[in-house]
Amino acid sequence: MLSASTQHLLKDLFMNIANGELDIENRRQKLAANSEFEPYSSFVRLDRNGDGLLDAIDLRAFLCDNSRSNYDVPECEFLIRYFDVDGDRALNYTEFL
Repeated sequence: MLSASTQHLLKDLFMNIANGELDIENRRQKLAANSEFEPYSSFVRLDRNGDGLLDAIDLRAFLCDNSRSNYDVPECEFLIRYFDVDGDRALNYTEFL
């Protein structure tokens, strides 16, 4: 049995995750509703070496170029792995979508 303080911390964790997921979904919907958004152009911009794949280095370089240098390569690798369906540690355009 979990202590009351552990239960409270666990509840807070799950609430934070749920709120984060809702925020991401709301942002995704706003972006999708923007008629000027071009997913392929975004993919090409992120794909620094032009190999048709986005890896952690591509993502990190993009973030640094956009004043988000507080993210390190392992964090970028984690994000890539989350969406990487085929396990190649990179996102192709379909996985990016």
